[in-house]
Amino acid sequence: MLNLNSRWSIGGACAVTALLLSPIVAFGARDDGSWTVVSSPSPNPANLLSSVATLRGHDAWAVGATGTISQFPPSFQTLTEHWDGTSWSVVPSPSPGTSSSLSSVAAFTRRDQRDLWAVGSSDSGTLIERWDGSSWTVVPSPSPGTASSLAGVGAISPRDAWAVGGSTLGTLVEHWDGSTWSVVPTPATGTLSGVAALSPTDAWAVGTASAKTLVEHWDGASWSVVPSPNAGTFSNLTSVAANSPNDVWAVGGSFAQGAASTLVEHWDGSSWTVVPSPSPGSLTALLGVTSVSDRNVWAVGDANTNSAVPFVPQPLVEHWDGTSWSVVPSASRDSGGFLAGVDFKSPGRGWAVGSSTELATRTNFTLVERFSREDEGD
Repeated sequence: MLNLNSRWSIGGACAVTALLLSPIVAFGARDDGSWTVVSSPSPNPANLLSSVATLRGHDAWAVGATGTISQFPPSFQTLTEHWDGTSWSVVPSPSPGTSSSLSSVAAFTRRDQRDLWAVGSSDSGTLIERWDGSSWTVVPSPSPGTASSLAGVGAISPRDAWAVGGSTLGTLVEHWDGSTWSVVPTPATGTLSGVAALSPTDAWAVGTASAKTLVEHWDGASWSVVPSPNAGTFSNLTSVAANSPNDVWAVGGSFAQGAASTLVEHWDGSSWTVVPSPSPGSLTALLGVTSVSDRNVWAVGDANTNSAVPFVPQPLVEHWDGTSWSVVPSASRDSGGFLAGVDFKSPGRGWAVGSSTELATRTNFTLVERFSREDEGD
């Protein structure tokens, strides 16, 4: 689960206003494509995009929160933005209560209609919203215990979607059956941050419990804990992406001896194992992952790679090519901030979203980066 307050309180050192005012600023080129910063709205002094879903080249959605952190407690409203092939724009979305935020968005297609689910929390509990092609509306969802919140969502069909999070009672899993959201029991007591569903009988959820990684699997009848490796004194999984029943990736971070490192784990059909991943700087973490194929997986997060401002994170992008993970230059690599979500519609077209920081003005801008390859059009 992405903690808005903790991420924004880290701050940033480099001014990013110029980057966000220009439509596209190119950096981070590589032989098979490059990342560019694309201008996106920032309605208030504190803005964050936490997740992105790509439907096609001219149709993508990002969700998060906007508000202010100058007061205590901070006050946020939901933020939904849409890409129409030319520009990103804010689309109105409900913000129940005095403070609301969205953490994850997922899409599914039925005939010619494209529906989306977005999940998060408000000061009254869980928050689930649905896009029906014309507007966002709140769909009632259970809020067991107190401090209930949802951090991840995955959709298989109009009658099969999962949302995960946590509450004072422990892990929280909810299921959509086409008419209502209901709580599905889980065996763990931690918090779940991400979910990926391959079929009605094959879904994965990841998070943390007792400072250790937590992985759960749905087999069509019940959720069960699957053993997963740990690193250091604290390990956490934040996001999961499934390419096939024998090819599932989970990312997060670990902490040991005063340093935070990236953590990447892979499921091969029989067990979870740690796969080595770069950790530039002494404070690094991965927050989002997406799988295009067994040789094309992307992960995003942050790393303190700027020695001039050692405690300010910079956006981090990593790529799996079928053999190893490597760092790919982020378009905003010289700016304070982080990337929280990533999604690709094809090998040569993808989006990553997050937040960038201007420390001098205590302003947090939305951050959107686009990956494109010349030989692949929209």
